[in-house]
Amino acid sequence: MQELWVRGLDWDDELSCDLAKKWTLFQRDLLNVPTIRVPRWLCIDSDTINIELHGFSDASSSAFGAVAYLRVEKLAEVRVVLIESKTKVAPLKNVSIPRLELCAAVVLVRLIKRVSVALKLDNIPVFLWTDSTVTLSWILSHPNRWKDFVRNRVIEIQDLPEAKWSYISSSENPADLASRGVPINRLQNESIWWSGPPWLSGPSNSWPTSQIPNSPEADREKRTTISCHVALVQGWDLKTKYSSLIKLLRITTWCFRFIKKLKRDFVTEYIDPDEIENSLLFWVRDNQQSNFNEEIQCLHNGRPIPKSSSLYRLTPFLDGNGLLRITGRLHFESLHWDEKHPMILSKDSHFTKLIIDAHHKRTLHGGTQLTSSIRRRFD
Repeated sequence: MQELWVRGLDWDDELSCDLAKKWTLFQRDLLNVPTIRVPRWLCIDSDTINIELHGFSDASSSAFGAVAYLRVEKLAEVRVVLIESKTKVAPLKNVSIPRLELCAAVVLVRLIKRVSVALKLDNIPVFLWTDSTVTLSWILSHPNRWKDFVRNRVIEIQDLPEAKWSYISSSENPADLASRGVPINRLQNESIWWSGPPWLSGPSNSWPTSQIPNSPEADREKRTTISCHVALVQGWDLKTKYSSLIKLLRITTWCFRFIKKLKRDFVTEYIDPDEIENSLLFWVRDNQQSNFNEEIQCLHNGRPIPKSSSLYRLTPFLDGNGLLRITGRLHFESLHWDEKHPMILSKDSHFTKLIIDAHHKRTLHGGTQLTSSIRRRFD
């Protein structure tokens, strides 16, 4: 149907020879549908000792999809049961294979969530698999490192925090059949589709394990920021010259735009929200480096921060942008990343006072309870 649309055929137009042949083969293949038998029993009974949810995703230039299985451990055997699959046709516009693989991972996460709710599978281990090292590099990193297309999808994928993502070879990925397509007469004999890869029925220590290498292709989706060009400037007093946060951020943005013009980089006609956000993160980084430089160096070198530090009880960590965030107790809550891991600011700095004042005015001069909404992003 998509190919008909691409060729611009109308409802009453006659098919070309190649399309007519494809349709005839498709019709003939449909006659084999009654030969497919899908077991409906999930193999859960009194002998069950453990249940796991496994999902696989894959993409090709024509489609992307996902498939979910239930792995049921019994006293004497392990049964793997196909639960559900989902496939989507690739968009007409040109999209790279890594991006399609990421879209397949999003489909898999949505599929797993739907299966978990439908079967009431609460608090069971979830293992997700993909054969794309680029997709894994994106998923296992902080979303703000990537451009909007990747960032938005990584945020949705990471909204399933209990899932453990791993790499699998294409030859062992059952979702490969969903993304590339397979005739029905061949599908009924594909044991990898009905029961997953052979090792899934064995002990967990026989599952594939491999370290994900740093993929240069993943870095092509890095968000371009220019904060690194001015990060070496120490003690920039621009923040003390203004009593309004938005004015400080706009002036900072214009400074960055001026630098980009000097470097002959492309600059849009108007300031966009991403530029304001980059300016805000620049001043957060400046605030942290000025007040918590020792803690940052410790975390950067893989050493614990000293117990004498005021941040010790917060168990801070460095995100993908090198910013200090709180680990917190909300890791498994369905909240935005910033709410679960707010950025740390010094309580006595001028920049922090500007943020508090901005929130105070945003809540129409609300009291302490309203202004406390600042904790949704900062701490």
